[in-house]
Amino acid sequence: MRYRWFTLLFLPAVSACAQSYAVRFPARAFGTKPDQRVVISTLRGRTQIRGVVGSRDIVVSGSVLVTAGSPASADSQARAVRVTETPPILKDDPLVLSVAGIPSTSSTRFESEFIVPIDIRLEIRDGPEDLLVEGLRAGISIEDGAGDIDLTDMTGPVKIVDLDGNIFYHGGRGPVTVNDRRGDITIEEVTGPVEIVDREDDILVQSVTGDLSLSEEGRGVVRINNVDGKLVIPKWNNLAKLIIDTVWEDEGPPAARKGEQPSQPAPAAAKVPPPAGGTAAKEQSPPK
Repeated sequence: MRYRWFTLLFLPAVSACAQSYAVRFPARAFGTKPDQRVVISTLRGRTQIRGVVGSRDIVVSGSVLVTAGSPASADSQARAVRVTETPPILKDDPLVLSVAGIPSTSSTRFESEFIVPIDIRLEIRDGPEDLLVEGLRAGISIEDGAGDIDLTDMTGPVKIVDLDGNIFYHGGRGPVTVNDRRGDITIEEVTGPVEIVDREDDILVQSVTGDLSLSEEGRGVVRINNVDGKLVIPKWNNLAKLIIDTVWEDEGPPAARKGEQPSQPAPAAAKVPPPAGGTAAKEQSPPK
């Protein structure tokens, strides 16, 4: 009798256990104009953005991941997740698309995909998870709190401000600016000047056609392979040596021979930028 009473008490608890559900997010479309400035603001969940030809709409789809005690409860939580639109008022105002309806105290996540016209000028304010972007032709600006960033097949200026997470950029044309606090950085197969300010973790720059400016303020392994341009190192506080394979400069001796490491953190051929209104500075040897 005592055993049966324990069973009766335990069964309701089992039926009330929460489960994970993936609920389809109904696709929404937002119209854009050619060369329009667009801001996308996300919350929790992986975000993928892909540029396409032949459409002026931004189409948002994906899945809402929730934890609930029943399918009905899961559906109710998922319906609260939405993408809101703030149209531009003045000429230079952006179209703003914001993910909303995810409580800060819940475990709800929106695994989203944004299909966008390739010619929009995109700005992303990304949440704490991974971001993947491919196939844009007017550049991108990213402010990221955490999670990895993966960019491929980009044209136009790329600007990234990242607090935590790895950055990978493969295949692009246009200037690149990265300001990173923590996480590995890989930039490869890019044509255009590259500027990196990094505070911690590893860096790999390879197969880049354009000048490279590199500031390293913390620890990490830094490798430069096959850069066709000038190498400038404004700041170097890393105790590890900079590892250089090949840097082809427009003028002057190469920074290092293939496979060699400079004896000091900064290569001897590094050049300091000219002062405002002045002429170019001479080559500066690393501090002894």
